[in-house]
Amino acid sequence: MRTRIDCLILLATLIFTPILHAEILPAHIIAVIDGDTVRVQDKNGMKYLVSLNGVDAPEMMQAHGKTAKDQLCKLICDKDVVLSFNKLNTEGHVLSTMYLDDKDINKAMLEKGMAWQNIIDKEAISRQRYSTYARAENSARIKSIGLWQEINVAPWRWRQISQASVWE
Repeated sequence: MRTRIDCLILLATLIFTPILHAEILPAHIIAVIDGDTVRVQDKNGMKYLVSLNGVDAPEMMQAHGKTAKDQLCKLICDKDVVLSFNKLNTEGHVLSTMYLDDKDINKAMLEKGMAWQNIIDKEAISRQRYSTYARAENSARIKSIGLWQEINVAPWRWRQISQASVWE
């Protein structure tokens, strides 16, 4: 059993080591999973599951989840993007700031009112980007666009509530 775990750890290290040391990676969007998660493929054919760093979109079963996914797809589906990698999140996804023609897609999702700024993992982004994202979310709130047209539960809170109800 221990050998199997060691092999899995080694495999994970070998798979993710090349991207964790890279600052940027050109990639092609092959699937949009939800409003803040995509699958990409690099020029070598390597596929990665990528989470947008600094943002948290509604879950698919949550209000506005499908709308957020559709909006992200409208912005990037089947397009070439540049990813600026940060680290792995708790689900093993690569955390990244995504750019399309120099446009920060993470910020665009906040500006369109399709996501919350991720306040749970705020140490994963720079203070400047954190402030920029806070302003983008606040602007969408003030304009009452996207999910800010009504009262919503933040995704991290929604996940806590959903997990608690599973155990009851």
